[in-house]
Amino acid sequence: MDREKLLIIGCGDLGQRLAQHLSDQPLAITGVRRRATKDRGNLRYIAADIHQPDTLAALLTEDFDRLVITLTPAERSAAGYETGYVIPCERLVALCRRLPRPPRQILFASSTAVYGQDTGEWVNEQSLTQPRGYNGEQLLRAEQLLLDSGLPVSVLRLAGIYGPGRNRLLRRVAVGDAPLSDAWTNRIHAEDAAGFMAHLLLLSQHQPLLPVYGMSDGQPATSAEVVSWLAQSMGVGTGAPQQSANRNKRVGNRLLLATGYRLRYPDYRAGFGALLADAEFLPQDKD
Repeated sequence: MDREKLLIIGCGDLGQRLAQHLSDQPLAITGVRRRATKDRGNLRYIAADIHQPDTLAALLTEDFDRLVITLTPAERSAAGYETGYVIPCERLVALCRRLPRPPRQILFASSTAVYGQDTGEWVNEQSLTQPRGYNGEQLLRAEQLLLDSGLPVSVLRLAGIYGPGRNRLLRRVAVGDAPLSDAWTNRIHAEDAAGFMAHLLLLSQHQPLLPVYGMSDGQPATSAEVVSWLAQSMGVGTGAPQQSANRNKRVGNRLLLATGYRLRYPDYRAGFGALLADAEFLPQDKD
C-alpha cells in the first residue's frame, strides 16, 4: 500500500516541526517554500511560488491526502494579508474542487486575531468573531472561504507562538523595554502548535475533525505577570506598571484538550523556563 502524502504549504519553522512530530509515521511529506531549501529528514522540499496559479495547480496534481496551510503575510497591511492569505485560499479551494480526489483533510493555521473582544472576556470556538484589525479581518475571510468550500477543513486559531528562535519578548525584557501592562496575553509553544497539528492529522485518519479549534495553552496571563516573572528569572529590572485601555481576551483550549492531546508546555513558566535554561539561548537571536 502506498504511503499517504502530506503537503505543507508555506513550510517554515512550524512546518519543519510538524514534519519532525510525524517522523515515525508512514507519510510522504512535501514542504513548499518560495526559496530552495535542502531536504530535512522525512521532509522533501519544493521551491515554488504558490501565488502563481499554474504552479499551485501543478503541485496539487500529486494527489495529496492531507494538506496543511501555514501561510505568512506578504506585508503587514490589509493588502498584504489579502495577498498572503485570502487569495491563495480562494485559489486552493477552486483547484481542490476540481481534483478527481481532493485532500481527505485540510488544516489552516489562522489566529485568535479573528476575535475582537477586548475587555478580558474568555473566548472559545463558538465566540463571536468581529475582528478589530485588518489582520483578523483578512484571516476571517480566508477561514470562511475554506469552511464554506465543502472540503474537509479544520481552522486552527493560534494564540501567540513562542519558542526557540522567537525571542522578541525576551530581548525586550533583557533591556527593560517590555510592556508591564494589565492586558491579557495568550500563547502556545511552537512545539505544542506543531504537536497538536500532528495529533489532528493522525486523528483525522480515524474520525472527522471539528471545523474550528482554538490553539493556546489555556493559561492566559497579564503582560505584567509574564514580564515580571521573566525579569526576575533573568535578573533584570522592569519599568513601571501600566494600565491598558484594551485588555484583550482570554483564549480557552477545551476542545484541544478534549482530543486527547497533552501539552508539553502547559503554561508560560514551563515554556519560557525551558528557553532560559537552554545554554545556547542568546537574547539577540532573530525571530
